[in-house]
Amino acid sequence: MAEPTREEPPPSPQPHSPLIGMYLTYVLPPDENPTFPAQQWHGRVKKVLWTYSNMSNVPQRVRGFLVDILDEGWTDDEDVVCPSHILEISPLPPENPRLRP
Repeated sequence: MAEPTREEPPPSPQPHSPLIGMYLTYVLPPDENPTFPAQQWHGRVKKVLWTYSNMSNVPQRVRGFLVDILDEGWTDDEDVVCPSHILEISPLPPENPRLRP
C-alpha cells in the first residue's frame, strides 16, 4: 500500500493591488541617515506589504512597498518604501538623468 504524501498547505494569496508595476518617486527616511536627504529615488513596485488583523487573514492597510530601484548604479537592488516617503506614483517611467535608459 502506498504511503499517503503530506503536502504543504498553499501560501496565503497576496491581495492583488493595482499598484504593482507602478513607478514611485520617493525619498529615504531620516532614520537611514541619507547623505542627501532631499535626493529623489525611483523604483518600480514589485510587491505590496500589508498589515493584517490578528483575527483574520484580511489585509487592513498598506505597510510599505518592495520596489526594484531604477536609479543608475542601484539597478540590481531592492528597497522597502513606506507610504509616507512617496512623493509621486505614476504608471509611466520617470524622466530623470540619473536613470539608466
